[in-house]
Amino acid sequence: MKRSTIAAVLATLYLLIYCFCLQMDALRIIGVGLYFFSPVVMIGLAMIVIKDGKYNGPELGEEEFGYQDRDKKTLGPV
Repeated sequence: MKRSTIAAVLATLYLLIYCFCLQMDALRIIGVGLYFFSPVVMIGLAMIVIKDGKYNGPELGEEEFGYQDRDKKTLGPV
């Protein structure tokens, strides 16, 4: 498995545990702690996904703007 997939699964499990803790009154203090720690989890997830990704498309030249699904003639005057 890729690192980004593992990170997404762990972040999802974190969210499920957070929701479970909020539903149980005895675990509400743990849910509050998880709430305050959640930005760290989300930032870590975003960083792992961004670093793990690889762009496989063509490199853009000087005159191209990245509209790969359109024909250059239909984009209008340059």
